[in-house]
Amino acid sequence: MKKKIIFLLIITVVFSSVSCLFTVNAAEQGLSLLATEYDGIYKYEGAFREFVYGGTPTTEPPSNTVPTITPTTPTVLEEYFYKEEYEYADQEANWVLINASAGQYIDEKVYGVFGNRVLISEVKSEPFGLYWGVFNAYTYEFVDLVYAWKDEETFPNLHETFEMLKLGIPIGDMDRDKELTVIDATHIQKCMAQLESYPDDDILEPKYRGVNGYLKYISDFDHDNERTIIDATAIQRHLANLK
Repeated sequence: MKKKIIFLLIITVVFSSVSCLFTVNAAEQGLSLLATEYDGIYKYEGAFREFVYGGTPTTEPPSNTVPTITPTTPTVLEEYFYKEEYEYADQEANWVLINASAGQYIDEKVYGVFGNRVLISEVKSEPFGLYWGVFNAYTYEFVDLVYAWKDEETFPNLHETFEMLKLGIPIGDMDRDKELTVIDATHIQKCMAQLESYPDDDILEPKYRGVNGYLKYISDFDHDNERTIIDATAIQRHLANLK
């Protein structure tokens, strides 16, 4: 009987040690997960409503209420929406990637360059210009993606998450399937040989205003503000390095 008790105690101690080790490693490495709704409301949606509308968070935005953070006078009203796309947490950071609009936008076409991807919007949204923002769960602050992107210390793994979720259009993506493949490189080669045409929406400037970096053409993979055969070559080299 004593042997059984001792054996059980040893098993318990070992299991506890393993559990603690797993917990510490998970915290050190960072926990990333897809955010989910709970009864139709996201975890930090109440904080967002209070942030943009002021007062006590409600299930619906107050009618005829202008968000308190609007920097300029919006010209058109649109539907309010809020969605938490991804949450990251470790011992030093906890942030949530948010796709949202306070129900207002400004009639201005904008785009933003984020690594090798570009976000494009026919209007400038409020409170996040391109409908994307990040919530710092430690400080309870909402930050436009444009600014959060540049702060890798506060928002670690944000760049990798953006790429993993395939947000926006990859620079060089000619067929707009949100993937960069050899087909895109071939398309550029055919365009340069005048066998095919560039997509109608390939040109960004001056139709759109850049809010995070400059990009004249979506096909401009090497970022030299020109459409050349070098873009196709750069895409092929990039794809070869991924293998």
